Amino acid sequence: PDPGVLAALRARQHDVVTVAQLLGAGADRAWIHRQVAAGHWRRLHLGVLVTHSGPVAWASRGRAALLSAGAGAVLSHASAAYLHGWAPAPSRIEVLIPHGRRPRTRTDVTIRRRREAPVVRRVRGLAVTAAPDTVLDLVAGAGGDDDALGWVCAAVRAGTPPGAVVARAASRQRLARRG
Repeated sequence: PDPGVLAALRARQHDVVTVAQLLGAGADRAWIHRQVAAGHWRRLHLGVLVTHSGPVAWASRGRAALLSAGAGAVLSHASAAYLHGWAPAPSRIEVLIPHGRRPRTRTDVTIRRRREAPVVRRVRGLAVTAAPDTVLDLVAGAGGDDDALGWVCAAVRAGTPPGAVVARAASRQRLARRG
């Protein structure tokens, strides 16, 4: 493949590429297979590779999950909270996709669907739900009122305006724990 194109993809996508991108850059399937077989690269998901053999960074795992989930995918819930800076890195990547889509299931990725499109931001080069949407997603899935309040407090301490959360809640048709 064109080394410049490959280098640009790696830099932009946290060392993660798709087979389709590689083919588009001039690679052939045999060359890609040799990279994986030799241990230079590793397969993270079907059609998604990390272009090194060392430990896989969280951002690379997040990018791989987004590429694997396809168009319209964004990191959400605890994954988005981590990127917004108010939660530790989760072991499972959480991805939100448009409601009608049915991607393959993955062992380390939780796929969620929503009818209403979330507000999307870019954080560290990754598509994530905006902070108010992230708060509402986590509150809706909280195990109890204390956990729900904990998510709100963490987000507000990190700089999420409470008014933005309230406004976003008012705009959602479906919202668990609306009160």
